[in-house]
Amino acid sequence: MLYEGGDPNRERRVVIKDNVVTPKEPFHSFDAATNLVTIYASAARAKHYKNIVIKELQANNLNPDEVVFKFVEEVQDMGVLGVFFTEGTEKFNERLRLGFNKIALGFAMYAGVPRTQVPRVLQLDAHGKGQLVDSQNLIPFYPIGALDRLVENFRPRLEGNYPSHTLILFSQPREKGGQALFCYVDLFSTFQYYVLLNEDYHGEPIYKSYHQATTKSVPSHVDLLKVRHKLWNVVAEQFEVDTTKFTGGDMDAYRAFIQRGIDTYSFNPQLNLPLETKTMFERVMPLLVERLPGENGEPDSSVLEFLQANHPAQYVALLTELHFYLAYNDETRYQRFRSSFIKVEENGNQEVMSYPSECQRPPMEIRHFQEYGHLKFGQLNDLINEAQELASLQQDRQQLAGASKIASPPE
Repeated sequence: MLYEGGDPNRERRVVIKDNVVTPKEPFHSFDAATNLVTIYASAARAKHYKNIVIKELQANNLNPDEVVFKFVEEVQDMGVLGVFFTEGTEKFNERLRLGFNKIALGFAMYAGVPRTQVPRVLQLDAHGKGQLVDSQNLIPFYPIGALDRLVENFRPRLEGNYPSHTLILFSQPREKGGQALFCYVDLFSTFQYYVLLNEDYHGEPIYKSYHQATTKSVPSHVDLLKVRHKLWNVVAEQFEVDTTKFTGGDMDAYRAFIQRGIDTYSFNPQLNLPLETKTMFERVMPLLVERLPGENGEPDSSVLEFLQANHPAQYVALLTELHFYLAYNDETRYQRFRSSFIKVEENGNQEVMSYPSECQRPPMEIRHFQEYGHLKFGQLNDLINEAQELASLQQDRQQLAGASKIASPPE
């Protein structure tokens, strides 16, 4: 749906295909001062619709030969675009839950969890035949922890491969004893849920993660002979060359080693979750000292100063979690990511809290998840708009270059 001029009362149905937004039904406008008729329609329907407009002009005693016709196919710049992916889908919520359950079940089976240990997503009959089920077992994620809250508010800026997919399968002790089994599913860095697989898990403690880029990012080929040696390690990192495997030798041998890695590089969408998370948290550091705009728009306090003055417990929790993740070179620490967080009481007491549990308890309310959902969709929408603007800019440049070639005088 397109809301012309951002007005919710002026809605117009549109079709989105290949990132091009066209009106579902043609329409037009007429500027009497300039005798300009603008027809908004897809290329396939514009010619036929022009005939309709001509008849309308004639009916109003206007000469079509004195009118200038302008055709516009893309209409996304006319207002605010709203994408309602649930429209026309029966039992959408049930299908959504089953979709997340299917993803979590597949990952649990891949990790070696017995089929008998995932009863909230797989129902087994007497013959051992399984059926995917919806048992109202989805828990929406909300960034309760201080560090996660900061990360999610600035995720497109902090995450190097935004948007991404993340799966984290983990068991967690229950307050009343025993273990529960969850799978955290994060799609496009936007759709984030915990899937409860078993509230009474009897298997071995487990942790398994999978992290994947959703967009292909392949750097252009580099010839190290044209690069200063001080930048070789930077290039090696871009092409994922493991320099620790270099067995030794002079500078020429080192250059040849990196060049072989560059020449044989192929894009792998699978990412290292602890490494990517560490990089994201490191990017938080300069963000903390940025000056926030005050009421008059001028720079005021930094993020850290604001938290210290207004939310001291959040301030302590943020620094404590950053220290936990970054102070030690231990990837197992990142198993806490999205499974738990540190809560700091006003009296200074600290406690590690379960994310799935706390996301279901007061003070969490439906409004918190709704507001957070708006934030995440807004971030993804901004990314789409930026991509469309970049594509339009590139198209304009190509057209301009073509026009320049046409207009150039013969030599």
